[in-house]
Amino acid sequence: MNAVDAANASRYSRHTRVLVLAFVLPILACVLIIGGAVLGIPTASEPANGLSAQTTATQSASVERDLGENSGRPVISLDDAGAGLPVQASPPGGEPWWSMSLPTLAALLLAVLIFSGALLRKTLRSLRDIDQDHARLQHEYAALRCSDERLRALADASSDWIWETDAFLRVSYLSSSFTTATGLARDVWLGQPVELLLQCETLPAGQWLQQLGVGSSGVGHLRCSYRDSIGQTRHSRIVACPIVRDGQIAGYRGTVLDITDQVGAQAQLAHRSTHDAVTGLGDEHALTRFLDQTLADRLRPVPLTLLLLDLAGFEALGGTLGEPARDCILRTVASRLRDSTRSNDLVTRLRDGQFMIVLASIDEMTEIGHFCQRLIDNLQRPIVHGVKQLQVGVNIGVVHDHPSRGDAREWIGCAQIALREAQAEGPGHWQPFAPALDRQNCLWQLETDLRSALQHEQLLLHFQPRYSADGARVVAVEALLRWQHPVEGLLAADVFLPLAERSDLIVAIERWLLREACAAARHWPQSIAVSVSLAPAHFSRGDAPRAVRDALTDSRLPANRLQVQVAEQVMLGCADGAMTALTALNEAGVGLILDEFGSGYCSLGYLRIYPFDAVKIDPRFVAGLASSPQDRGLVRGIIDLGRAMGVRVIGAGVDTEQQLLSLQDDRCAEVQGLYLGEPMERAALAPLLQQQTDVRRSRQGHQAGLHAR
Repeated sequence: MNAVDAANASRYSRHTRVLVLAFVLPILACVLIIGGAVLGIPTASEPANGLSAQTTATQSASVERDLGENSGRPVISLDDAGAGLPVQASPPGGEPWWSMSLPTLAALLLAVLIFSGALLRKTLRSLRDIDQDHARLQHEYAALRCSDERLRALADASSDWIWETDAFLRVSYLSSSFTTATGLARDVWLGQPVELLLQCETLPAGQWLQQLGVGSSGVGHLRCSYRDSIGQTRHSRIVACPIVRDGQIAGYRGTVLDITDQVGAQAQLAHRSTHDAVTGLGDEHALTRFLDQTLADRLRPVPLTLLLLDLAGFEALGGTLGEPARDCILRTVASRLRDSTRSNDLVTRLRDGQFMIVLASIDEMTEIGHFCQRLIDNLQRPIVHGVKQLQVGVNIGVVHDHPSRGDAREWIGCAQIALREAQAEGPGHWQPFAPALDRQNCLWQLETDLRSALQHEQLLLHFQPRYSADGARVVAVEALLRWQHPVEGLLAADVFLPLAERSDLIVAIERWLLREACAAARHWPQSIAVSVSLAPAHFSRGDAPRAVRDALTDSRLPANRLQVQVAEQVMLGCADGAMTALTALNEAGVGLILDEFGSGYCSLGYLRIYPFDAVKIDPRFVAGLASSPQDRGLVRGIIDLGRAMGVRVIGAGVDTEQQLLSLQDDRCAEVQGLYLGEPMERAALAPLLQQQTDVRRSRQGHQAGLHAR
């Protein structure tokens, strides 16, 4: 019997008794009244038939005695007999009830029947209410039991496990899935402090729970970890809320979701984003990050040495023997580099057959020279690939100095200059970069001049059209930054923007770039968008969404006519900040383009996570369309990927007709390059756009005339 049946059983019994009384009492009353009226019942005041004379005489004698004894009684005088007869008066109300008249009996019977009928009616109504209440309670109980079973089934089937604590943060409840997920026994952990079960790196679990007050939102999320039954660390995310009774916190309740696989996948993604997929070495991003951190440590007295290695003949071997031989060479060289360096040295692969080594704690150039020669001899040894023995030449460019000046880009650039000098002497040579300090002095002077470029209006914009796939229609124009230096002449952005990124100049320069580009596009046809590249430093040091909003507001340019190009380094530098900034731009209606797509190792993941509208293929892959089947396949794969994901693909760096035809055959959406149009000044761009507008209007007028006919 359930709780509802047990609660209603007593009510049924009470009303059943009332119902019985409602039927039985009237019947008994009727029987007694009618039976008494018909049969009659003798009393002690009247003699019964058949009494003996002796009895009568005895009674008379008794009466006579009573006359003398009870002289105080009222008597009836009998003059003739000389005696008196005592009066025996009946007490009030002592008449027998059966002596009542028939109307009185009928009235009494009618009253009993009316009362019994009313009692019966009330009883029946109460029984009907009981049936309704019982049916409703049964329905509610069934729904509650179904809900409870559903909740229990979900809790048991889910990988999450539910927990509760008392007011003293001791575990008071663990769901059955706790043992399934952790392998731990529930009984062992009941009554234990929750901090012993869940460890959090940022904040102790108990302290975090106590911050979930009654007046706050009441629900919190925290990432923590625990050790399962075999001692492995499992990462999880807990969701908790306080248990409030009578306005006081009586404990806490929540769930635990195991995110170990997710954490591992994120770690793998982070590792792949900074490591080469073939060799497992760090890539250019890892190198740049390490150098920036090292060079930023002004108090570190240890000198720094960069070795830029290039494998001579690597591309020829890879093109002749194929991809397996290419990967075999790279893996073998990477292994020999690891064996030749120490644990505190950094070995990275940049691109193709180039590697970079960062040596620490080597101060003498003589020692560096001996190391370079040993490295060349080791790498030029034959490499076994199947039944073949492969051999490559090696050149090394060396940069050595104390890390007190410059940045990563400058150091890598100096190493490349030294490498070109070593390559000029043939394979097997290394060359130090001697004029490093002079080069730095030149760069410092250039940076000083750049600070005044904005004030003296030396910066200007050139515009390069971007065409549709057929090359017949301009769909957008990219704004390119230029610096009219008073001494050096016209400088491209890749010369001075790295200097601006070393300081906060990059924010001011690119705010100017956005304002000028939007103001220029305001006078173009409405179908033409303007594209602007923003440096990664702008996202980390400035407020890129605000700069874009200000430029659009000042120029009154619609947001959908502005496209912002960002490189992969934006996501690598600060993933959370990049996601916030790019989402804000996307919500404002600004188009987003991922620049140099394919140059990184995690660009595919960015398309899935970040709200990009288009991707621009790295010009190095477009340059190899005619000569490299690998580049042609990679470009075709990027285009197919973009079409599958609904993202426009832009082919950048189209310098020949063959490259344009290849992109058209692969159904690339848009193209841009010197073959289609060189960067030009604003005055030269206006006639081109006007000519396109006139042609379109002429075609529309011709079509309107045909329709009119």
